[in-house]
Amino acid sequence: GGVTTLADTLALRIVERGGSVRGLETSRGFIEAAAVVVTGGVWAPNLVASVGVDVPIMPVAHGQAESVPSDVRVEPTVRAFGFGFRQRPDGRLVLSAGINARMEHRLSLGATRNARLWASRYRAGRGNVRLRFDPALTLRQLRDRSRLSTGHIPVATEPPAPKRADIDAALVAVKRVMPAFAELGIGRYWSGMLDISPDGLPIIDHEAGPAGLVFVTGLSGHGLALGPAIGE
Repeated sequence: GGVTTLADTLALRIVERGGSVRGLETSRGFIEAAAVVVTGGVWAPNLVASVGVDVPIMPVAHGQAESVPSDVRVEPTVRAFGFGFRQRPDGRLVLSAGINARMEHRLSLGATRNARLWASRYRAGRGNVRLRFDPALTLRQLRDRSRLSTGHIPVATEPPAPKRADIDAALVAVKRVMPAFAELGIGRYWSGMLDISPDGLPIIDHEAGPAGLVFVTGLSGHGLALGPAIGE
């Protein structure tokens, strides 16, 4: 019994033989296994593609910020139009632009996958999605002759000034609704990746692909809330 955890280890390829999973190629070598459970968020489609499974996920970058510490305490998580936040034990707010937050999707050859499906989704919510061409990723895809490999994992960067403006506006909205936070300032900004599914619902599967493959993705920003129940 027991569990071995490998940190700083990159999953590169699921290995199958005879219609069943045999293990996983990683940056530290091959790991033999009769089953592989993929819970890699935006990474999941790239990894399951190594055994011929196509999962329609759109990776988007979502900007957030952390405030400086505050003595004001708010117990519930707050999510509203224009702002949203949860408070850390030390009083810092983790702040976002709330329900109508704008996210960024970087266009590359990978965007041609399931394009018709995503076109209707984009038309319905185009006010909340920024599209930006990613020339570096597109060149790597052309070089590797692949739209979706584990060498092309989406990576977030710190949000640029236009995206910071959305978060700054959210802080103004927080102060307007909750004047006790009038002196609150931003400590740091960052951006993370969300695995958006076409209907915003999780994709959980154990039948697509070889026997022994299980994958969970498409939690669309609700992974921390849904993760414990899905794991059980």
